[in-house]
Amino acid sequence: MSPPVVVGTLLAVAALLYVLAPLLWPRAFGVAGAAAPVEAGGDAGAVERLRDDLFARIVELDFDHAVGKADEEEYRAERADLKRQALATLRLLDERAARATATAAEDDAIEREVRALRERRAGETPDAAPAGAGEEFALEDEVERQVRALRRERQARPVAVVPAAGLADGRRPRAR
Repeated sequence: MSPPVVVGTLLAVAALLYVLAPLLWPRAFGVAGAAAPVEAGGDAGAVERLRDDLFARIVELDFDHAVGKADEEEYRAERADLKRQALATLRLLDERAARATATAAEDDAIEREVRALRERRAGETPDAAPAGAGEEFALEDEVERQVRALRRERQARPVAVVPAAGLADGRRPRAR
């Protein structure tokens, strides 16, 4: 092969590697890859970090929307997606907590006692409610409560004051 063909081929391969490198080695280039789905038996700390990250992202998105950085349609779609992810994370944490603290027999005994207590208080048998109907709203309320708490925490942080720029000759402008 002639030298120009070899040089051209080497340049083409180098350019291709330059373009594909962040896709092949994202961590080496500071690019976060897509989050791996959390398995039911995975690390509990990872799920809690994911939950906290989702809450923080919702707060940041709300702030961006409040200052006009986010388009209304994109804001609603992204917030709904983040909220769905946060709800799934809370459900997973709730399931793990339930598995860790009680067996199925203990849960059944508790449910029977609660039902009996409610029947005694009401004086009649309550209608059967669909399983998990109230749980969905409770988890959504928990997401909103966590987001509000994080927002209040961020608002309570002191704001750094940037000194006013001086005049070209180094003097400060006079107050009016």
